[in-house]
Amino acid sequence: MIDDKKLSNGCAFYIIITVCILFLVSISHGFHDRVGTNNSSYDPDALANRLEKEYDINIMWKGRGEYTRFNNSNVKATLTDKRMNSYLTLQKMEVILKRLPKGIFTEIKNNDSVKYYEGNRRKYSYIDIYFCNSIDVDGGYDIRGGYTAGLTGGYDDRSGLFIMLDISYPANINNTFAHELFHMFEWGIRDEYYNHRNGSSGVDFYKAWLDSNPAGYKYISETMSGNFNIYDIDLSYGIETEDKDHIFFVSKYAQASIQEDMAETFTHLLTDKGGNMMPKAYRSQHVQRKAKLLIDMLDRTYSTINKDAYWNRIYDELVETY
Repeated sequence: MIDDKKLSNGCAFYIIITVCILFLVSISHGFHDRVGTNNSSYDPDALANRLEKEYDINIMWKGRGEYTRFNNSNVKATLTDKRMNSYLTLQKMEVILKRLPKGIFTEIKNNDSVKYYEGNRRKYSYIDIYFCNSIDVDGGYDIRGGYTAGLTGGYDDRSGLFIMLDISYPANINNTFAHELFHMFEWGIRDEYYNHRNGSSGVDFYKAWLDSNPAGYKYISETMSGNFNIYDIDLSYGIETEDKDHIFFVSKYAQASIQEDMAETFTHLLTDKGGNMMPKAYRSQHVQRKAKLLIDMLDRTYSTINKDAYWNRIYDELVETY
């Protein structure tokens, strides 16, 4: 004997289950369409193509781009095949790219940033950005226990420059990208430094920077070799101190070397989140002086940079009055 009431309830139950399954399947297909290759508005390749054209750069991940031209004997990296991570990274990168002076990468390619190596000007053929799952560097120092979030360098054959980004966690990629961009910009600043040493009109930016540190201070890369631990850092001059007049560095990693100090100081001038959201380190007169040194040297070094550059506005609005 069949209970009609139970049958009715059972049918209703199975209908509900079926509808839920169909709903989930439709969501799955919709998600696939949004991140797949059939819908160009959500396609990482299409977004990468546009950014490459607009900014005169090359963007590569596994299956995309010419990784075969990569040549740097100190670097080993695994390119990512995660398309969704690549798309999210591209979105965050675009926010930073839009804040850069128009034509800055073309100027870097056409102007040389290695004159002090070779004694003459030379052009670069490439500025390549690689999306990676992991990055390993031989012969360097590492403050983060073997983890390298980003890396900037040049090819052994001097044909181009590159930035590598570990995009395993795209949420923080804007800070990493801004940090690595400054390492690329800094090569031009080094040119000014070597001009000064050679008796020309260059400015000894590095001496001015070191004069902004505590008397006799040495970066950890000057006192230790190889890998080192975050706990090796003297925190008495960092963001941990309560007295803003004793803050000289915006982060622990800034105390690794003069290059990392500059890149960390610059990062927040390019990645502010709007409003009065600068880290408290920028209340320090010492950090403010370093920030002003950076933007003045960038203005001096690159013709595409002027007083309207994004970081100049951030300094005027958020740092100088902090």
